[in-house]
Amino acid sequence: MTPEAAPAIPASSKSRGSALPLRGVAMVLIAVAIMLGLWALYSLTQSDDKDGANSAHPAATSAPGVTFQPAPAASHNPGSPAAPANPADPANPADPANPAAPANPADPANPANPADPANPGAPAAPQDGSAGANAEGAPAAPQPAPGANVNIKAVNVLNNSTVQGWAADTSRKLEQSGYQVPEVGNFNDQILPTTTVFFPAGNAAAEQEARKLATQFGGIARENIPSLPASPGLTIVLAGQ
Repeated sequence: MTPEAAPAIPASSKSRGSALPLRGVAMVLIAVAIMLGLWALYSLTQSDDKDGANSAHPAATSAPGVTFQPAPAASHNPGSPAAPANPADPANPADPANPAAPANPADPANPANPADPANPGAPAAPQDGSAGANAEGAPAAPQPAPGANVNIKAVNVLNNSTVQGWAADTSRKLEQSGYQVPEVGNFNDQILPTTTVFFPAGNAAAEQEARKLATQFGGIARENIPSLPASPGLTIVLAGQ
């Protein structure tokens, strides 16, 4: 038995069947190419944005570890102790361009500066630190009395009598009693009626000591007279014999 021959396939059908897979592959490749192109374009734009941001970032940030603090605003309150003096401020007394500013007393160019050598008429500053103690109109300090600082243990012995050696004997007695005897001699300016112990006027301690000596030597006490020698201390004039 002779087998039947298979029906022949037309050539146009074969070509149509092979063209369909190729067209599908081409469409897939085209789609992939378009996606790759879009991805490449997206990546390029993102890279440009990052490069621009990185180039501007160092200029806008400070160095690591460095902290910038804003400078404190200058205080315009003249009563604020923390407000530094502004040299350019017209109200600053130290501004030389401000003629209305008060003069600095310590400025050598200030005519009222007492230490200015170019100002001979300015009063000299006190050297003992008592500034203003002798201000104009203040009463002057009282001067000590002439006999205020007399050594009451210093006694001069003068002989106003005809007894020889009386002054020397008296001076030895005084020295034995703890007195100092600066001068021993005669008194011939006038004749006194009795032994007299002279003391400086206005010195209560000297007067008391003179009265004590006058009682001891049988005489009187009185204030100094001009004819006495200018010796320190008290003066006893022996007289009456």
